[in-house]
Amino acid sequence: MKIRVIRKLMFAFLLFFMYRNRYKLMNTVLQNETVRKFVVSLFMKSPLFRNRLIFTLFPKKMDSNIE
Repeated sequence: MKIRVIRKLMFAFLLFFMYRNRYKLMNTVLQNETVRKFVVSLFMKSPLFRNRLIFTLFPKKMDSNIE
C-alpha cells in the first residue's frame, strides 16, 4: 500500500515538473533533427493540425471585387 502511494506521489511530482518546464523540455527534444522531422511529419498527417497550420499561414482573403 505504501509503495502504491509513493508511486502516485512520484508520478504527480513528475507531471508537475514536466508542466512547469514544458517549453525547456520541448526545445531540448526538438533540437535533434531526426526527432523534429518525425514530430512534424506526425503532426502533418493529422487533418486537425494540418488544416489549422495551413489556414494560419495562408488565410483566405475576403475580397468582394473578385468573382
